[in-house]
Amino acid sequence: MWLVLTHTADESGLWAYSRLRARSRGETRIVLLEELDLASTTWEHGVGRQGTRTCVHLADGRRVEAGGGGAVLNRLPRAPWALLTTGPPGEAAYATSELHAFAMSWLRSLAPVVVNAPTAQGLSGRWRSALHWRALAVQAGLPVVPLHLSSTEPAPLDDAGPSAVVLAVGGEIVGAPAPPAVRCAVRRLAALADTAILGLRFSGAVPASGGWRLLDATPQPDLRSGGESGIAALEALAR
Repeated sequence: MWLVLTHTADESGLWAYSRLRARSRGETRIVLLEELDLASTTWEHGVGRQGTRTCVHLADGRRVEAGGGGAVLNRLPRAPWALLTTGPPGEAAYATSELHAFAMSWLRSLAPVVVNAPTAQGLSGRWRSALHWRALAVQAGLPVVPLHLSSTEPAPLDDAGPSAVVLAVGGEIVGAPAPPAVRCAVRRLAALADTAILGLRFSGAVPASGGWRLLDATPQPDLRSGGESGIAALEALAR
């Protein structure tokens, strides 16, 4: 079973849901952030010695429960904020951070496999600065575009030229040709980033013409760029 968590403006996530549903022999469900944001949505979530219990009651009567199997494709950009309306405005910042932590807990409990799992730096995968991505890429053996920083001057727009985003699922590049050395480096980068789905942005309209030099990455890429190969790679993560 697949559960897709996304929002109405996420065309990529909605496309992935339709393809997973068409290909799957099991049940494929979708829950939108807009549904979770309704004040009528309620959560039951407990963590104890006997394990974790989670049940989300949606306004239309559906329930999302932690089960023994299946996988979650997590495309939520933020935690549901419906509960913020019940507290004083002065405590909104504190409440937002608490709701993020709460969402991290119940999201991770929904299935044995959560792609991309929530972190403190992003609900659907960790967001990093360009400097951090390039540091990880160098560690992984992937060439990068040099980044020059100054405490007195703005950073030059060294990434203002043409670039291309390449999709990696489970550390494997999909939907684009790449030399073996780059593929190996991307596997190491995905492991270092601990993020199952990445959109890797390389310098040059065609990455090979730019020397496969990384600019940055995103944990919320357009899944459509991987086509059916990307969906197959996503399905493999749940096996």
